[in-house]
Amino acid sequence: REDALGDWHRWFNSPEVTRNLDRQRWINTPDDQVAYWEQLQRSRDRLAVAIVDRVSHKHIGIGSLSGIDVVNRRAEISLVIGSAEHRHGLHALEAVAMLTEIGLVRLNLHKLIATGLTTSERGLRLNRLLGYTESGRYRANAFVEGEWVDNLILEIFQRDWLKSPRRPKTLAWPGTAERPASE
Repeated sequence: REDALGDWHRWFNSPEVTRNLDRQRWINTPDDQVAYWEQLQRSRDRLAVAIVDRVSHKHIGIGSLSGIDVVNRRAEISLVIGSAEHRHGLHALEAVAMLTEIGLVRLNLHKLIATGLTTSERGLRLNRLLGYTESGRYRANAFVEGEWVDNLILEIFQRDWLKSPRRPKTLAWPGTAERPASE
């Protein structure tokens, strides 16, 4: 809740942060952010995690698995690094790897789905680096800076992730010491 009262709401009001998001139209107030946080606490189909810089302990972003479908064992993965000074480091790579590990190993999902606008070259490259592959495209799906752009659909399957050399070797679980990624 403390993070919901911090700078989080400002990230989603920043054109720089939301430029490559396909949902970016409404003003986000502190009250909206607190209400969203409270809704997350009750959600059974969404897992959200704060992305925190290990050195400064500053909340720099938010990652989530949403639309968690326990019957078909799939979810959608997303990440926003709101802090401008942290967007070019390894934070996003570590966060997506951690969320992928949580989704495909800890939650035992069959696959994760990521989407990204074609204008989000860095985000798409990051997903591909971790083994996500393109499986489809929504053509002319978002209006960005006066132009229609496509939204790519990428996915990764549990069987591929388990064999991947890109899996994190350890993960720090909240409130615990680091555990091997295979647990």
